[in-house]
Amino acid sequence: MFVTIHALYEGGDLLANEEVLARTRRGHVGITREPGGTLGAWQRTAMLFRDENRDEVAQQLHKAALVDWSRAGILIVGLERNYRRSALSGEFPQAWLLTFAQATDVEVYRLRNAGERLPGDQVIASEPLRGSLRASVPRPGQPPTAAFVTQGQVPFGLELERVQLQRLDRRGVVLAGEENSPTGLVPQSWYVRPFAVKTSCQSR
Repeated sequence: MFVTIHALYEGGDLLANEEVLARTRRGHVGITREPGGTLGAWQRTAMLFRDENRDEVAQQLHKAALVDWSRAGILIVGLERNYRRSALSGEFPQAWLLTFAQATDVEVYRLRNAGERLPGDQVIASEPLRGSLRASVPRPGQPPTAAFVTQGQVPFGLELERVQLQRLDRRGVVLAGEENSPTGLVPQSWYVRPFAVKTSCQSR
């Protein structure tokens, strides 16, 4: 996914706004599962690639986790690691704010029904929901909650608790969490594709 990246820390220290802007980078970002780990507790790595072919990684964010999502962009936090002669020489907190060229809405495909995974062809054939996505941490130290918003409302059943960012690539984003059902909370995943919102000038 092509975005503008604003790194909010340097060596573990929070940067002033003008310093953040001075360190702004643009490029293709991907998020994938780190090697190793155990089922259900896998960690994610965010990677900034130098070009669209993703041949070379320019920067990495380990233990990447979603904190906030709005029409302005996506905020993820994690750890930046420094190496010297292939040995870990330092580890610091880091946060990336990923912003889009303009205000962005989303298409959402639900990947499960009543907790059960849907076949891929059924997902592809389904009509996506179009609106905006809002995600935030309800309390410090807790996983975020996400909601799909359309016409200023959150339709019933279109909220995710305990959200995890599973994957991000050129096709879109996969979020996993839990949703309310008549029997209680059940697993749910959303496939999210951002798209640019047309302004009145663009639509003329």
